[in-house]
Amino acid sequence: MNIDEIVGRYVSEGQQRKYLILCGLAWMAVAAGIMLIPFTLPQIIKEWGLSKIQASTIASSTFVGMLLGAFISGFVSDLFGRKFANLLFLSMTTILTAVNGLANSLDAFAIIRFLSGIGYGGLLPSVNAYLSELTAIKIRGRYLAILDMNWAFGSILIGLFGSLSAPNWDGDMTTTSCWFLPCF
Repeated sequence: MNIDEIVGRYVSEGQQRKYLILCGLAWMAVAAGIMLIPFTLPQIIKEWGLSKIQASTIASSTFVGMLLGAFISGFVSDLFGRKFANLLFLSMTTILTAVNGLANSLDAFAIIRFLSGIGYGGLLPSVNAYLSELTAIKIRGRYLAILDMNWAFGSILIGLFGSLSAPNWDGDMTTTSCWFLPCF
């Protein structure tokens, strides 16, 4: 008996839907966290008087972290299990994205975004593998497509957040991060 037969036989359809919902929420959180910067960076530039290079440092620090996170994700998942890896990387993204609102300098902001990027980059492949391994082969493709749709949902939610908060921006990143927490 191979793994697909075991999943098909012992993982109920209800459990598979539950995994899809949980993984979808994590996927939305990643999208929202990554898309947070494009929606808030103009206000951050204005508030802190950043140059183009400084703004680029903030924007790119997330992606550099994602590269590292994606690289280590498989190792962490294989050593400690997919569930642990998912919880670790999700915790990193949520906590560090909220803490990022407390940053009061460019360096602190970029470092925290880099660290949260490790969480984003690690979570994406880990969640994908987790859902793939716990979904019956007959619905796996559909579930993975639905999982990818959650990126759009997360992006839309953070876009709405950005549209609603930007007109009232007061330069207080702490307040902004508290508004952002419900997205996770």
